[in-house]
Amino acid sequence: ISPEVRFQVCIPTHESGLRWFLTSAADFEFLWAPYTDVVKRELDAIYASIPPEDLLVQWDVCSEMLGYDPEGRKWFDWEPDGEPLDRYAESIAAISPHVPDEVLLGVHLCYGSFRNQHLVEPSDLSYAVNMANVSLKHAGRRIDFVHMPVPIDRDDDAYYAALSHLEVADTKLYLGLLHADGVESNVRRVDAARRYTQGFGVGTECGLARWPRAEIPVMIDIHRYVADIL
Repeated sequence: ISPEVRFQVCIPTHESGLRWFLTSAADFEFLWAPYTDVVKRELDAIYASIPPEDLLVQWDVCSEMLGYDPEGRKWFDWEPDGEPLDRYAESIAAISPHVPDEVLLGVHLCYGSFRNQHLVEPSDLSYAVNMANVSLKHAGRRIDFVHMPVPIDRDDDAYYAALSHLEVADTKLYLGLLHADGVESNVRRVDAARRYTQGFGVGTECGLARWPRAEIPVMIDIHRYVADIL
């Protein structure tokens, strides 16, 4: 492992950490401040063990994405108060400043990955782009990267067009467009994205944790090949 590689710790933002386990907007509101506090205390414990120059913190943003995209709201039988983007802005503003500048900070915009499949397949990247723009505007500190998912069957312009509205400045964009469907298919998705943005990195839709062990070497080879052509 190269010395510059950092240890990544993934922490869910407020809605992703709370909404699945509650039954009312009142409970969600009641637990907002305690959740903020426990995230900060957990971060402090992490900082005490891992030097900041070796650490990367990633906000996992799943319930917020599903609650913002109308197609994703079917997974919930109750709605928190307020507008989804406003709630997310408040969440990202509450916890991001507690990450020191020496620690890298990323945002993973997620549609779930149960059994390695999204709970809802995004129709395009417009909702993710809006969430990313909110992240950068309200974090109160530098966001080092934003990661967005790309379904296996999307190499069409309609899916990527919203990337032209992404306001990332110096923030690195990573597109989760890598799938185990062969090099040519992965390159087609890269080429489609390049028509709307440049300088992005690549990854899988939601990491490698749920992939069958036998497929991991194949995905690492695909990672390497696609990274080399970017």
